[in-house]
Amino acid sequence: VIASPLWDDPVGASDVGAVTFGGGSAGAAGVVSAANSVVGGSAGDRVGSGGVTPLSNGSYVIASPLWDDPVGASDVGAVTFGGGSAGAAGVVSAANSVVGGSAGDRVGSGGVTPLSNGSYVIASPLWDDPVGASDVGAATWGDGSTGVTGPVTTTNSAYGASADDQVGSGGVTPLSNGNYVIASPLWDDPVGASDVGAATWGDGSTGMAGPVSTTNSLHGTSPGDRVGENEVVPLPTGSYLTVSPHWDDPASANDVGAVTFGDGEGGIAGPVTTTNSLHGTTEFDQVGDTGVTVFDNGDYAVKSRGWAGANPDDGAVTYGDSRRGVAGPVSAANSALGTAPGLVQFVMPRLTAADAVAISTTQNRIILLHTVPDAIVPTDPARFGDTRDLPTIDGQYSGTGRLAAGETRHIKIAGRGDIPSTAQGVVANLTVTNPTAAGYATLYPCTSTPPNASTLNFAPGDTNANNTIVALTTTGDICIYSLAPADYIIDVTGYIPARSPLITTTPARFADTRDQPTIDGQSSNTGRLAANTTTEIQITGRNGIPATATAAIINTTAISPSQPGYITIYPCTPTPPNASTLNYDTAQIIPNGSIAKLSPSGTICAYTLTPTDLIIDVTGYLTTDTPSLITTTPARFGDTRDRPTIDGQYSGTGRLAANTTTEIQITGRNGIPATATAAIINTATISPSQAGYITIYPCGDRPNTSTLNNTEPGVVRANNTIVKLSPSGTICAYTLTPTDLIIDITGYLN
Repeated sequence: VIASPLWDDPVGASDVGAVTFGGGSAGAAGVVSAANSVVGGSAGDRVGSGGVTPLSNGSYVIASPLWDDPVGASDVGAVTFGGGSAGAAGVVSAANSVVGGSAGDRVGSGGVTPLSNGSYVIASPLWDDPVGASDVGAATWGDGSTGVTGPVTTTNSAYGASADDQVGSGGVTPLSNGNYVIASPLWDDPVGASDVGAATWGDGSTGMAGPVSTTNSLHGTSPGDRVGENEVVPLPTGSYLTVSPHWDDPASANDVGAVTFGDGEGGIAGPVTTTNSLHGTTEFDQVGDTGVTVFDNGDYAVKSRGWAGANPDDGAVTYGDSRRGVAGPVSAANSALGTAPGLVQFVMPRLTAADAVAISTTQNRIILLHTVPDAIVPTDPARFGDTRDLPTIDGQYSGTGRLAAGETRHIKIAGRGDIPSTAQGVVANLTVTNPTAAGYATLYPCTSTPPNASTLNFAPGDTNANNTIVALTTTGDICIYSLAPADYIIDVTGYIPARSPLITTTPARFADTRDQPTIDGQSSNTGRLAANTTTEIQITGRNGIPATATAAIINTTAISPSQPGYITIYPCTPTPPNASTLNYDTAQIIPNGSIAKLSPSGTICAYTLTPTDLIIDVTGYLTTDTPSLITTTPARFGDTRDRPTIDGQYSGTGRLAANTTTEIQITGRNGIPATATAAIINTATISPSQAGYITIYPCGDRPNTSTLNNTEPGVVRANNTIVKLSPSGTICAYTLTPTDLIIDITGYLN
């Protein structure tokens, strides 16, 4: 496409401009004319002077901000769509272009931003509302297949409400998921201060139309905050950062600056605050004043050269996680801090092989700031496999048919949903349904033969679930082995990233009170456990688990208990905590997974209320204490019955009704900090009125998954899982049928 903004119409006016399409195979030839080019109609239209923007689908968009409406005002501006296969030709008009309506609107003067889905957004910060104020500005979405035509209006565009709001003057930022963000640093709060600024999220499939407001935009609260003035930074995850170095903390100082994380699927709205943003604490800290560096792993560093430590302008570099951002004051807890004015100079855009951030200084030094790797990355629950003809997250591994007795089946995990191809392990919830005989299933990393360990035990006709952490093969697969014919469901709630201090292993049997083998012969045939007794089991120093391990991934199975009761796995404190790992009924064979904190000598203790045989299988361990995964002594956080919890909250709240959801606060209780992103939870149902299931999820939209299944009335069932927390630090529990509910917490992700 050739732009010629100074082209003169030989039979018309001068400098009308022309944009000519050339086919990719044959090109273009001949004299420029209205027959083969998009052209202006008035002197000085300069069609194409605002540039030609290619779209990802092969089409293109022409910006002509100086175009005059032949029957209206001058410099109203026009943006014209051209198809990628045949191009566009003819005189620019409201019939083939989106145009302004008032003199000086200069539609497209703020640029045309292509989106990854093929659509585009036109920024016109000088647009006047014909029935309102001047220079309110507008951002207009265009369909990448057909374009958009006609005048810019309040019904087809995001726009300002006050004179000189200049919506879009800070640019439009495309996100990797096809959505976009409009920056308007001069936007005035109609019922507040001037120039507070706003950053408005838009859906890339349908666009955003209507006035920019405090309910649909991130915004400032003080005059001159100019939210979004520096930049809006897109992250590889589809999320984004709004950088506002002139933001004032209403409760402290001016120009402390803020950098705010926004979710790419829905944006963030409301005022910039100290709880939703990384921010400064001293006047002129201007956090984010030197910009943001996005690393090759998707995370980022906020550079704040003006941040004041012992001296003004000591500078700071703050590391941020691209999945959840970072909030709170810049401090030694989250940043590398300078110790002399101007010390922090430059952040390298690539991480070292050990994932360290390299920072250059004025003292001719390189500082390496090492990052703490995540032990587990929580994800929204998603269905990855269902042998029945029912939907999965992406349609794969659905309706594959029942497993036969003794059959092993491969399932691809990495590279699907939110699980990256580099994942080393997965947090999986395995559900069996309608087995035709008693048996067990094992999830394992596809070794040559299934290991001597079980993930899930079942009786004929059961619907039963168990959560576990499984190592992935080098190709990102897991295998499921079934002793008896059955259908299976696999739900995923997280993954183990590369460099995680949590090491996943092939499942191995560490203890069996019956006369059955263990991995090394220890803790075998120790005899059935008596009622109200505790047994201690060594974990470290066996099967390659080092003495430095601080926690283990454990699957606990009760075999034929004499009467109803429970088992608690705990780090051998003087008394068992008020919590359960596994709940059982008479004669059941029932498992439950957990991440168990180890005692200082590398052991766990198992307390049982009633006589039972016991199996302990281990599928991994935590190499060392890490701030990214904290295991705790089990604690009760919720009990709908009139029974005590760790702090008295969520106790005696009453039996849950059918088809209802209850929300439970996790952070801020029993030492779990506000920075926690997920919790290790044991969920137990007590005497449900009929068959059903429980789903534990991070509130919001309920996923198509189950955490715990009840196959009949009156049973007591438990399952352990790792659940992502909501932004306010809560979980939601949905129940299909009436039941009492217990929630115990054994750790959290930070």
